[in-house]
Amino acid sequence: MALPLVSWILGLAQTFTFTVAFISATSLVGFLLFAALLGYHILLMISGQTTSEKSHRVTEYDLGWKANIRQVLGTNWALVWIFPLFPSPLEGNGIYFQKKGRVVEDIKDM
Repeated sequence: MALPLVSWILGLAQTFTFTVAFISATSLVGFLLFAALLGYHILLMISGQTTSEKSHRVTEYDLGWKANIRQVLGTNWALVWIFPLFPSPLEGNGIYFQKKGRVVEDIKDM
């Protein structure tokens, strides 16, 4: 991002060229930051953790990658990846969650 600014200050690039280069560089940096955060949150979703649980190494809610995705995206999780507005009911009530090694007979009773 410094190269377009230096070339504009030295008079090697015109204002339009500087603007295009600056916007392109800013967009690239923004995309890289977005991709890093998206990857981190997908990792958290697959491992069944929040950021606090990840930092404290809490793994009691890890039910396996497929069950973790179903806990977050609902029963129609495969369609929700493609169509985010598709209705996909969640298995729990949002207050109580299944834990690893604990079998819940009926989620509706939670």
